Amino acid sequence: MMKNILCFGDSNTYGSNPLDEEARLPINVRWTGVLQNILGKDYRIIEEGLGGRTVAMEDTIGVSKNGKAQIMTCIYSHAPIDLAIIMLGTNDMKHRFSLTARDISLAMNDLIANVLNIKQKDCTMKIMLVAPVAISDETTSGETFGSKNKMSRQLTPLYKEIAIKHGIEFFTLLDLVEPSKSDGIHLDPESHEIVGVAMAKKIKDILN
Repeated sequence: MMKNILCFGDSNTYGSNPLDEEARLPINVRWTGVLQNILGKDYRIIEEGLGGRTVAMEDTIGVSKNGKAQIMTCIYSHAPIDLAIIMLGTNDMKHRFSLTARDISLAMNDLIANVLNIKQKDCTMKIMLVAPVAISDETTSGETFGSKNKMSRQLTPLYKEIAIKHGIEFFTLLDLVEPSKSDGIHLDPESHEIVGVAMAKKIKDILN
């Protein structure tokens, strides 16, 4: 039976091009596309990436981007889901939100708790929490983020605590890849490939 995998994240799941944030990398280049190519026809990779999406903050710029408010709808609309991959937290570090890494992790803990309460008929959904790539202090979005490399690195141990607490899967991009030197935030094609390959191996271990 086909396995349905929901990839719920921000612009690094959407596949924003670090050379042009308004452009999107081709589907086969994005880590979700790499996943699909590796895992094959027995898996369905569902892309739910949105640029600017937060864990739980309401962003007044553009469309609603509150991940906590959106994820339940996404899961129910794509059900049944065998594995939900959740990779958020970068956008919550924007200056205008004035959050700490601990604040972000507490919001993520609430999001995960909500997802764990979802009941699906004849399908048990597993969850994998992913700590995002560390933001470079030399990011071209300095006015938006500033020096957040240290803060972004703090998410990995905090997210790991959440995963252990709730008994869910954990994965981190921290020591796996770095953001593109072009903008210091988004993954370049080479990093998407690395993430997709590593994630595919993890998924096979989880679902097989």
